Amino acid sequence: MNRLTCQLSIQRTTRPRTYRARFIQAGRVRARDQSESNWLIPPEVLQSALAQFNGRAVFVDHTQLGDLPSLRNLVGVTSGAYYNAATQSVDGIIRLYERDDTQWVAQLLDQIVADQASGLETPDVGISIVFVAHSTRKGGLRITHRITYVESVDLVFGPAANGRVQQALSTFSEGESPMENEHHPSYLTEQLDHPAPVSAEEGLGTALLEKLDTLVSRVDALTAATAGWIERQVVTGMGTPPTPQPQKERRQPITAREMWAPRDRLRAAYEHLMGLPVHGEFERLTGLRELYILTTGDRTMTGRFNPEFAMLAYDPNGNNADSTTMAELTRDVMNKVMIQQIDLLQEYRWWERVAHIQDFNSLQQVSWVRVGGIGDLPTVAEKAEYTQLAWDDARTTADWVKKGGYLPLSLEMIDRDDVEAWRSVPRQLATAAVVTLSRVVSELFTANNGVGPQITTEGQTAYAFSSTWGNLINQPLTYENWQTAIDTMYKLAQLNVAGRRIATRPKFVLVPVDLEAQAISIVTSDRRPGSNINDRVPVKRMLPEENVITVPHWTDPTSWVALADPNLCPFVGVGFRYGRTPELFTASDPNTHLLFTNDVLPIKVRWYFAVSVIDPRGAIKSNI
Repeated sequence: MNRLTCQLSIQRTTRPRTYRARFIQAGRVRARDQSESNWLIPPEVLQSALAQFNGRAVFVDHTQLGDLPSLRNLVGVTSGAYYNAATQSVDGIIRLYERDDTQWVAQLLDQIVADQASGLETPDVGISIVFVAHSTRKGGLRITHRITYVESVDLVFGPAANGRVQQALSTFSEGESPMENEHHPSYLTEQLDHPAPVSAEEGLGTALLEKLDTLVSRVDALTAATAGWIERQVVTGMGTPPTPQPQKERRQPITAREMWAPRDRLRAAYEHLMGLPVHGEFERLTGLRELYILTTGDRTMTGRFNPEFAMLAYDPNGNNADSTTMAELTRDVMNKVMIQQIDLLQEYRWWERVAHIQDFNSLQQVSWVRVGGIGDLPTVAEKAEYTQLAWDDARTTADWVKKGGYLPLSLEMIDRDDVEAWRSVPRQLATAAVVTLSRVVSELFTANNGVGPQITTEGQTAYAFSSTWGNLINQPLTYENWQTAIDTMYKLAQLNVAGRRIATRPKFVLVPVDLEAQAISIVTSDRRPGSNINDRVPVKRMLPEENVITVPHWTDPTSWVALADPNLCPFVGVGFRYGRTPELFTASDPNTHLLFTNDVLPIKVRWYFAVSVIDPRGAIKSNI
């Protein structure tokens, strides 16, 4: 569907709500700066499409992207369309409806007419056509051959391109007859009740042409950007356009705000092939082989880029297919698939709620800093000096880990159109990456037979769970032992302040799946398990069910962990470099020639992260 702001010559009859208008004029569509664009609408196309302009809705302004036309904006209807041979245009009548809430439209047009007659300036008023057409390209020129459907003839302000009223909107003069206009057919008079005569200034209204491609940021992008907009099911350069659909099967019209460049449409088709949700209309790909040939032109499967046969539409702005196109599209689409898969892996992202997470701007060794306690503030006597406070910090460190690998898209897989196998690649890479990080974090609790890794902080070196920190108990998960974990954490000494407790409670309980139901029963119930109804549990010691977290890697069916709020006392630290999701890379450098030398397009995944314990006081571990 195309939108075209067309030449407008509005003239008011004796009925203030009936106007004569020029709907569209043949010739080169002009740009906003009045230069000629590379889009041509021949006169014979308009002559053969007259019936399409009768009985069409007139809206105020176009619909928003993705919306259907609204009755709230309907102000009139068209009629009496005829071909004006002198101006090579389709002219006709716009009849406004008498609506209380849209009287301002007629008032506005009447004022414009009056101002124009007085020689005053008038605002940008144009007619924007929403229509479906068939076009082809020849030597860089887009030629429209047939208008198959006109949806609406809309009144707009400030057209995006080439929409200007250069001369007056003229009124009909008294005592003249519309038949005096030699270009106006006699049947048009039947459309008007006592029509006022046509002024000798008939045709003074000048072109208001808004080209379809105003959303394209660069001037020469019009050719490629509009090539796929001939009709709903066409992607330029992706084969022969389908047979036009019958009127009753016609899809909802597309507006210019939905316009995609050819590469965008191909990307959408690729995303759909990979199982991603895609909005809009585009031609569906039959498989990997078609995608590969469209982007590389390699019909003989030699692994070489052949621009002569690459069918991605030509873009004079330079946004064309080359030897990197297949790799770049694959990287972009697979990143989207991978992120979608990561969103599904909630069980393996359990650590996100319990860890302190931070992004870093270099691969220098991570140093987690915990600011030490200051103690009680001393009293300051009147006029006395303030004393310097003693403070300290304790640090733990973490080394960066680089995880990654690659999977190949081979020419054999492309030739076999093994779409299902290729769809699984980004999902497998995403799953492998997320599960890997989940395992690394879980090992902070389970390494070395359940006492975690060795850490050095506060001048001491010990395992993450040990008597050194006072955070290790050896009790099964029961109501009483949950209370023990709460008491133990609450009473741990604050850093560098003798005799002061951290006064922090567990916010989470981490368990294997074997203890999940038992943990929910113990930590979320308002009464002791197995006790009578009057034996209530202190409310402060209860947790919501979602704070019972099952760690998928834990295989010990009896051990569990009470964990503090990471904002108060973080036990786990997770750092990222280059993003919190894995990165995907393709060999997009045309000098690598991998498709030629190895018959593969490798997809590489890489992820930098650093994981360590920050503060051992933030967790109480029970090993059974």
